[in-house]
Amino acid sequence: QRLENGNQYRFFDRKFPDFTYFNLDGAKAPLAQFRGRIIILHNVDANCLIACSAPIDRLAKIQSMVNISPMRDLVQFVIVLTGGTGQLKPATATYISDNRIDPGNWTFVTPGAGQSAKFEKLWPVGTNNADLDKPVTHIIDANGHWRSNVVGSNFSSLKFVVYLNALYNDGAGIKDGHGK
Repeated sequence: QRLENGNQYRFFDRKFPDFTYFNLDGAKAPLAQFRGRIIILHNVDANCLIACSAPIDRLAKIQSMVNISPMRDLVQFVIVLTGGTGQLKPATATYISDNRIDPGNWTFVTPGAGQSAKFEKLWPVGTNNADLDKPVTHIIDANGHWRSNVVGSNFSSLKFVVYLNALYNDGAGIKDGHGK
């Protein structure tokens, strides 16, 4: 664990639990479809998409940084909408448009029936009750290993992108930045 600017970073290496996700059209959307990419997985209450947008706004900034680099096709942003009711597809389409999010490597999904509670058990991760209300972003490497969590939303975007680059290099066997 590491603390920085009130954010908690947890590093580990374990298989990410299997969940059943669905895209906003209702079709199954397994995380396995993104194998070979680093997955940035974040959940948000669907009823709070706009009001609770600070962490997603941060991820959108990170996406813009990733997408101007060669890493664009190596990173997938997955936002899990939990507790949602009503018309999610129009709300997310508006959010994507208003925030200039590139849908090429960004997707919204919902958990399968009965899976919201299971998914939310991945939280928090903190050492005290103050962390219970903080957003959690999960980072899964290209091989499906859960590598870290970031608790909070006030983290450095640049450091996050550098970390993603290091994860990719590690998975590709690049140890010194020169392929050796």
